[in-house]
Amino acid sequence: MSEDRESAAIAALSDLVSSLRDEVRALRTEVDTLRRTITPTAPASPTQATTPRPTRERVLKPPSGTLGDSTYEIVFDGGSLGNPGRGYGSYILFGPDSMVEKQKLDYADRGPAVTNNQAEYLTLINALESLNLRLGSDAQAAAVSIWGDSNLVVNQVKGSWKVKNAELLPLVERAKSALGQFKTWTIRWHDRSNSVRYLGH
Repeated sequence: MSEDRESAAIAALSDLVSSLRDEVRALRTEVDTLRRTITPTAPASPTQATTPRPTRERVLKPPSGTLGDSTYEIVFDGGSLGNPGRGYGSYILFGPDSMVEKQKLDYADRGPAVTNNQAEYLTLINALESLNLRLGSDAQAAAVSIWGDSNLVVNQVKGSWKVKNAELLPLVERAKSALGQFKTWTIRWHDRSNSVRYLGH
């Protein structure tokens, strides 16, 4: 098998696996919703205090640990329900002094034909443009590390894989243009479980 065919086969398999994961995720959400509506809530005991107990939110740390000055990390993920279908995404941005920004995104404005790969790129672009806007002229001195579970996006942005899908080409160029606003950047693949840990999907 030629290298081009092998890359195309890997990309097609990656799309299929991503689509199946999205379908499973959607089914799990429906099951959870059904469980909540079916499970009766026990009446409060008269002896129980009516003051709600404070909940403790889990504090997430950047994938690389402590960040120095002008150093930022992004974990991103995107997908579509149906592939193509309704696109969505989310990212978490870490910065110095425990700065954290978490965003959920909906690509309903792009219609019901967003692919998983398009949603991945759109989410990465949103994260980079948000960081650039936050930093302003300081972006030129910033180092950015990016983590995602899409082999296709990671390898295309790094330049290891060719961009063969014409619809992805403008998104790849936009992502690279956004990366060019920073002093240095790296992008790395991580396992899907890490995306779930940071983003919840």
